[in-house]
Amino acid sequence: MSFLSQLVTVCSSKGIAVSYKPFLRVEALIASTETVLGIGSCSDVEKVASKLDAKLIHTDKLILPGFVDAHLHIDALGFELSTTSLHGVKSRGELLEILRKAEPNIGDWIVLGRFDYLLFPDQKPPSRRELDEFAGNYPVLLIHRSGHMGVLNTLALKRVERAISGGKVDFENGWVYESALWSVKNQVFNQLGASERARLIKKADEYLWSIGVTAAGV
Repeated sequence: MSFLSQLVTVCSSKGIAVSYKPFLRVEALIASTETVLGIGSCSDVEKVASKLDAKLIHTDKLILPGFVDAHLHIDALGFELSTTSLHGVKSRGELLEILRKAEPNIGDWIVLGRFDYLLFPDQKPPSRRELDEFAGNYPVLLIHRSGHMGVLNTLALKRVERAISGGKVDFENGWVYESALWSVKNQVFNQLGASERARLIKKADEYLWSIGVTAAGV
């Protein structure tokens, strides 16, 4: 592919922000791959584009430079995006019915997140035995919306029991808190194969691109 065939001209009726300090907004730009070659009015840039046979794109959206997240754990984000959300679930019965229909979504684990037992009539989290009844053949991890408490079924508890460190663990109910939960999440991730880890990272990457984050530090 030649240099000229990669040229793209973008013209926006809402403008294109090309600098924040100082703030500068223009109507159009012409770019090649990742390099902005020129900025100006739509008419001026279109004239240049026509001479260079550049692809022309018109939009009515405001265009901003890609954002950079200075510190982000890509694998943790992919893990979060791959969990089944229980946000808004208001009863234990509703939660368990979702669990009954669930399939493994991170390796051979069923991981569901963002549940809030304070929305339940009795304001109590489910126990490991309740999880066993509805999904006893798979290791199950429920993560509270705070990210500081979780529930394991019996199979999950047996699989990670020796690796749990710190925090607080209620083995009778399968409840784990703080660093105990975080060590469980690490174990779930560490048990994944290379292809599954790559899938989580790709999922995170696609999400970041969708919201305009084009670079991230780790």
